[in-house]
Amino acid sequence: MSHGCQAFGQHLRGLRGNLRTMRSILALCLAPLLAVAACRGGGTSGTAATGSANVTLAPAYPAVRWVPAHPSYVLAGRTVKDAQHGLRDLVDAVGVLGGVGIEDAMRASRDVLQVDVFSAEPVAAMGIDLEGGIVAFSEDLNPTIVVHLTSAEQTFAFFDQLRDHGLTTQSVIVDGTEVFTARLGAGVRVSWAIDGEWLWTHFAFAFAKDDGTTWFRAKAPIAARPELATRWTWAAGASATLVPSKAPGLVGFADVVRLFTTLAARVPDARACAKVMAPIQGVALAVESDGAQTAGRIAFDVGAAATAIQAHVLAPPAGWAAAAAKAALGVQWNLDLHALIDWLGPCSGHLGLDAPMARAKAVGIKSARGFVEAIDLDSKSGRGAIAVDLSSATFLDAQLDRIPLRSTLEKDLTFGGLAGHRVSIPFGPDVDYILTDKLAMAAIGDGVLAAAVGTGAAQAGALMAVDIAPERLPAATWIEVLKLARIPNAEAMVAHMLRWQRGHIGVAIDGTSLVLDARGARR
Repeated sequence: MSHGCQAFGQHLRGLRGNLRTMRSILALCLAPLLAVAACRGGGTSGTAATGSANVTLAPAYPAVRWVPAHPSYVLAGRTVKDAQHGLRDLVDAVGVLGGVGIEDAMRASRDVLQVDVFSAEPVAAMGIDLEGGIVAFSEDLNPTIVVHLTSAEQTFAFFDQLRDHGLTTQSVIVDGTEVFTARLGAGVRVSWAIDGEWLWTHFAFAFAKDDGTTWFRAKAPIAARPELATRWTWAAGASATLVPSKAPGLVGFADVVRLFTTLAARVPDARACAKVMAPIQGVALAVESDGAQTAGRIAFDVGAAATAIQAHVLAPPAGWAAAAAKAALGVQWNLDLHALIDWLGPCSGHLGLDAPMARAKAVGIKSARGFVEAIDLDSKSGRGAIAVDLSSATFLDAQLDRIPLRSTLEKDLTFGGLAGHRVSIPFGPDVDYILTDKLAMAAIGDGVLAAAVGTGAAQAGALMAVDIAPERLPAATWIEVLKLARIPNAEAMVAHMLRWQRGHIGVAIDGTSLVLDARGARR
């Protein structure tokens, strides 16, 4: 669901241009940021909500009782505390890519929302129950978020304080409860109400249907919502392998067909991706974090398309996994790029992939893998390898022919039964390589290429995978490598990386699902 919110936000930024406001709103697409509701106003106590307490379908997620019968997406947390743990680790892990850490997110939260929604104490001080349930859902695109309170009085006091600082609100009475609304700019409204022990918050975006106050109403018992029960059961099953001993901190699902159809009707550019989205029958998401270990899983139910996708997965060399076991960084892309390009079709342009994919196809690359075990920039040595499946070796052959004195520097060798060569670069490392019409491999370090080639039959597995163990290389080396790759904010990125002992992201077919698994361990 967070990915969908981000996509919607991108369109809004282009239309409205209010980046700071939209960043704040997009952050609220995940459950722990429900606390934002309390940052934008307050309400008067109404009658207790009449939703059923029958949560036998999801006993670990008490707030699921408020989900409507036919939601387009749902994300539920065991507790607010669990949701905060998951979100903190998600921000800190993903932030590595842009040099943005959890401290930056906390600072932005305080600046814009007047409270740090990532931390337990400020949220508890607002009257929000850290051990209580939390859920986000929608029947269209606009999210509604519901959280349990420990003290409505504390929440009212916080609202009043914000009004004293100039917050402007309007209100109406809905089923005996006062519902407040405030404008956040950039075509976004936030509405909220306190009903009994529950705080309801709703965000209305300019590109989505104006649902007025219909979002705030009592819900039927779960037992009376068979479609919800079916989807929840599937989502819970898809997340079962994440943490087998208990229910994950966050679990959710999305009706992708419904979401995409709704979005395409309002954002014309999205229609080009209809072919890509068509096989996806549903999405389930789960996140678990205890502050030291973090795990996430997203499962896309693609039905019969799973077999076709797996047929386009190219196997890495037989010895690749063992050779890369001690790598500081290992990356694999095993899905046939040519098949992916054909499948994406006109959608690739809207995803910004036209240029890189055209380049890969022109070079003849179908898949690519690489790992780095060690680097010594001073001596220009190290241990690592790359392996590429090819549709044609013409381009790489031409590049080899450009090496000066190649015939003098090169000698023939055999690596794991495959014919290859070693190029001894003056004042540099020896580079071992293999080049055939269908395969290109290269390595630095004695025995690395032979180990990567391996023996026996190669087995196709993940579509893609990224494994990183930051502590296996010195910080200075990481920084220099990132700078050589012209990656900005290298120092900040490395500082965030080194908070983690290891991390893994993988995408693979599991039954009829395309599954993304992510795991990480803090130092």
